[in-house]
Amino acid sequence: MLMALLKALLVHSIIANKILNMDFKGINFKEIDLYSYFDQDNLPNDNAKPAPLIFNIDKLNWHNSEGDINLVINLALTGVNSFDADVGMDNIESMKFKFDAPSRVIAKILAQWNNPSQDGVISRQVDNMDSYVQMMGQLFFNHSDMILFEKDGVKGFFTDVNYQKTAPNVYINGNKMDKRSFLNILTI
Repeated sequence: MLMALLKALLVHSIIANKILNMDFKGINFKEIDLYSYFDQDNLPNDNAKPAPLIFNIDKLNWHNSEGDINLVINLALTGVNSFDADVGMDNIESMKFKFDAPSRVIAKILAQWNNPSQDGVISRQVDNMDSYVQMMGQLFFNHSDMILFEKDGVKGFFTDVNYQKTAPNVYINGNKMDKRSFLNILTI
């Protein structure tokens, strides 16, 4: 029953120009109060050894006339049996986080948000918002090793993190980093 439910919860939704493709496994539904809708006998036993928790967003895409924002998250955790549990690096088996957000795409969204009564926004509004987005990004994230502000000649916010528990290093934007340095980045 639980496996069938998890397979049924695979979400593949296309809403206008947004795409979300998500999957997860090993979630204790008692923790999120959905269990009352399902057969109680088929739910995991709280005293049982926790199953691996796997959460994937295989593709989250937001498209507008300026381009695309893309997000990928693949996370596998072990030894976690509660949503309230403290999760440390020892619990993370693997993690992939990739985020590509060109500043002009963000600028177009913000320009539309700031001008809701207009059917469309003009390029000058997008240009002004793009300058603002880039300035704020540099202000808040300038000292981060996790974020690139330009990729393939496109300005924006880009990160690609690959972590494997069994590997000695973490790869951030294609660069090798030891795990201790990676943990320091996360705690700043």
